[in-house]
Amino acid sequence: NRASFRPAGYKEYDDPAPYIQAAPQKKQPPPSPPRRQSPPRRQSPPRRQSPPRRQSPPRRQSPPRRQSPPRRQSPPRRQSPPRRQSAPRRQSPPRSRERSDTTRSKPLISETSKEKIRDLVNDHHMNSKSSEHHDSRQPVRTKWPDKMPPPVASKVPPTPTPTPSAPRLLGSGSKVMSQFQFMSTNMMSNLQVTVLNDQINSSPELPPPNWNTSPVSVPALPPPLYPHLPNMAPVSNGPVAPFMTSGNNPHYSVPSPAHSLHNGASSSKSSSPEVFVELPAGATPEEEFIHLSKYLFNEEPQIHLKERQPDPRNKKYFQYYAYVQVGTYPRISTLPSEYNTKEEARKSIIVLALNQFNKMKNEKLAKSLKKTTEKLNIMIDRIYSLARNSSNGLGATKLEELYEKQYGEILPSGWTTIEEVVKHPRLEVDSSAIFTIIYTKKPVINHSACAALPNLVLPEENEWPVFVTLMTSVSTVYVKLVNEMSEEFDKMSDEFNSFMNNMKPDPVTKVEVGSLYCLYDEEAWLRVEVMKTVETLTVDHFLCKYIDHGEESEHHINELYPLYDMFRRLPAQAIELFLPESDVFDELFDYKQVEDQFVGKSLVALIRTRDSGIITSTLYNTDVDPNVNMNHLIFTEICQLYNVSSVPEENMFKEAVYVSFISRKESCIYVQIDSLMFKYVISQIDALVSSDEIDQHAVTSLDDLEDVLLAKFGQDGVYYRARVLEVDELSQNITVLFIDYGNTDVVSYNNLVKLSDTSVSHLCLIPPQAKKVNLAGFHGQFSSEVMKKLATHLNGDDPVILKMTAAGALIHKRDTDGRIININSLVLGVDLNTSGSRASPFHNSTDTQCNLLDPPVIPSVGSMIDVLVETVSSPTNFWIRPEEVYNEWVELVEEMDTFYSEQSEKYGPVKPEDIKQGASFAFYYKDMDLWQRVSINSRISSDNVALFLVDSGKIITADTSSLCYLVSQFRKLPAIAIKSKLHDIRPAFGDWSPEDILRFQQLCQPLKVFKCRIEDSSPDLIKHGENVQLSVRLLDTHNPIKDIDLATLLVVEGRAKMSE
Repeated sequence: NRASFRPAGYKEYDDPAPYIQAAPQKKQPPPSPPRRQSPPRRQSPPRRQSPPRRQSPPRRQSPPRRQSPPRRQSPPRRQSPPRRQSAPRRQSPPRSRERSDTTRSKPLISETSKEKIRDLVNDHHMNSKSSEHHDSRQPVRTKWPDKMPPPVASKVPPTPTPTPSAPRLLGSGSKVMSQFQFMSTNMMSNLQVTVLNDQINSSPELPPPNWNTSPVSVPALPPPLYPHLPNMAPVSNGPVAPFMTSGNNPHYSVPSPAHSLHNGASSSKSSSPEVFVELPAGATPEEEFIHLSKYLFNEEPQIHLKERQPDPRNKKYFQYYAYVQVGTYPRISTLPSEYNTKEEARKSIIVLALNQFNKMKNEKLAKSLKKTTEKLNIMIDRIYSLARNSSNGLGATKLEELYEKQYGEILPSGWTTIEEVVKHPRLEVDSSAIFTIIYTKKPVINHSACAALPNLVLPEENEWPVFVTLMTSVSTVYVKLVNEMSEEFDKMSDEFNSFMNNMKPDPVTKVEVGSLYCLYDEEAWLRVEVMKTVETLTVDHFLCKYIDHGEESEHHINELYPLYDMFRRLPAQAIELFLPESDVFDELFDYKQVEDQFVGKSLVALIRTRDSGIITSTLYNTDVDPNVNMNHLIFTEICQLYNVSSVPEENMFKEAVYVSFISRKESCIYVQIDSLMFKYVISQIDALVSSDEIDQHAVTSLDDLEDVLLAKFGQDGVYYRARVLEVDELSQNITVLFIDYGNTDVVSYNNLVKLSDTSVSHLCLIPPQAKKVNLAGFHGQFSSEVMKKLATHLNGDDPVILKMTAAGALIHKRDTDGRIININSLVLGVDLNTSGSRASPFHNSTDTQCNLLDPPVIPSVGSMIDVLVETVSSPTNFWIRPEEVYNEWVELVEEMDTFYSEQSEKYGPVKPEDIKQGASFAFYYKDMDLWQRVSINSRISSDNVALFLVDSGKIITADTSSLCYLVSQFRKLPAIAIKSKLHDIRPAFGDWSPEDILRFQQLCQPLKVFKCRIEDSSPDLIKHGENVQLSVRLLDTHNPIKDIDLATLLVVEGRAKMSE
């Protein structure tokens, strides 16, 4: 899947630890008064009195809508007459109405205390689970709007000067308790309120004289158990835990021991489950308390002890209370409880904080076990699907609940602050007030088919990190750069897929060549450019190029959709790279054999040239040590999978072989196989010699010698590949073997070149092209006479036919009349075909019963005959039977069946000494239920042989006891099957695949008569008894429209190519 392609630089979000809730307590049902304190922006009449929102009863009467944030309540619920008679800004909650007017007109507490209570009220709203808010794990501290004061205090006149007597702090009618009762009335009874200074001094920066504000130091404990957490630097308000900053209020922070969620990647990734290390048994509550604080906040707690004089007249009597402060987390206090001693207050606050920290720990561990959505595009699609049916938006808390219920996963922590979510064209995240609301919106769409894309800016440096998207040959790949642009493209791709899946536009009705469109392919939306109209197919078919991947394919107009301008902001990503080492093997080697090692991999491209828009490079895999040269990897595969320079196997032959060197010292010859590989080696060396590079890599000392070098041959001054045989350190002369020819020479080290340092270093990977073979029948060192005869007949300019046998190589050559000459026999003056235990293709026995059958009658070149295709091995190896002798063969088989059914015991079994290679016998073939003429192809064991059916070309195995002697009356008809091959074609990729062979077998149906034109006739030395192989054209004349040439059909289907 293309869309699934992600480069190595592609990042994903880490799931941070769950946010810590301020003072979690028992959940209470929310009363109505706090809902009246919603921000004024949501109370504006135009938005509250819009008819569409009143005309959806199911939405307004369903329980979830009744539990939605107060700013989303319908206007009728806001217009209760008794509650609307007083000024909204001065309205107090119902349970605080017993306050006197003087209480409302006078300041309740100091400005410092008001700010603390205001923050606590705000935190309580953020942590309340009964209403929809920004994120249950991330409270957002929102600054109160100018037009809507907090529930406790509004703008008041300057605070009057206090009376000399001390105020009542904690009495039933005190100012502090009055505020505490107000918060309790409004579901805030769980908050711990700590007021350090309720007495107003003329100098507000100084504490009251009867308060001790110095913090109490905490005793040192054992080394921390979480050294992996980062050390926190102190800030102006003291040490704090790591935090995330709200996008709407940068002055507010939330404790979190994990790293920031938004790391710039385009997905959120679930982290591994939290692990909590328990303290050893016997740990004190204070040690557990400090241990939990480090685990939750990555910071040690600060314990503050405060003293107070209940009675100003008794200055020797004090009462004590304590509170704990950890970073920015709301402080935990013992108030309203007070104690007679500091130790009692200290123990009480430790127990209180320990209980609360244990609850937070359990919530954090449970939260870490839930699965978090990893991919941003999936998360955004789901959020959009949940929120799009809500015209008034959906609160973040409610959306999280619906998300977990419907998809069985949770949203990542801080998801409302992720940039991709906040700035997504289909979503609107409103966090301006206490609660976060998610709205959906439909972006404005514009598109123009002719609008051009920006140009892709290529890096100036020559080392590019790339991601391979496509391989079209062994010398061409398409890549995408892995940089900031690729990250932007991945984000745009996610938006593109999400947008098109929800938009579902109609296909285009008109297509312009050269314009940009998009289509849905392999479960992803992709940008394409129309290259041309495909006229060979039906109407409205076009050749399209995937501009971000490089692939080309044909598509109908109904598959093309408009590409909107919002997805044209980035250039085409696909870059074509040329691998110069392998271009000559494009048609010889099937790139699919190495495709898996390139496509989908992140590699490094070393750029060589950028001339004329063609970028040549060498690709490296840097994920392994040592780094792998991928260009050389292709060469290694080519040499292993298609080594055309190898000699044939035993009893096989190869044509177009050249004798490059005759070695008298080794009594052997070196042969070269005429192949594309050999030509490529020569061309690459010539290109290197013509450049100045060869002088830059010359060997300067004997220490520079390596396995494969370039050496200058003294007779012609040309460089060839060579291997060092011997080094004379005194004269500094070096004996080298020219591995592509077989001859040797003595050269000076300054006539050598380090091949591995040149631009054609891949030539070191190609095997030697000269193969050493021993001639059959030759023993000992070649004499001068033998050397002279060999040099006369094997001059190196004329090709020979090489056949390998157990005794050595047999060299055949055509004379001027086209006859085949055995060079071995000619040089030695001995008929090698009758020597040894193996029979020769030209062997003729005098045994009347085991005599060879006459070979088939070979049609003349250029003639046209009717044939049946019998046995098919491949398009270049099959057997034909002339149709004119078919009836004669049927009569022969019927006579044999009658004869051997009655007299098989008389002519069998055959003696073991008569079973020789090439001998002819009669055999009962059970598959056809007929007696057949066979010859011995090879002996498998003492009791089993391989038989060749001379009339059909098939090879089978059988027991020797099933053979009978072939009487002379059945030898009159020559062998019928003739070995053939299709003329002038070769496999498209090295060798015929099983699919190619099966296709050809389907075309050659049994008993189907073909017109056969004989184009050429050549000797066949592969098997004994096979003297000729025909090169033919098979025409299927059964098609009523036109004759079909099978060779041409295979080429059209891409299974074959025309021979050069």
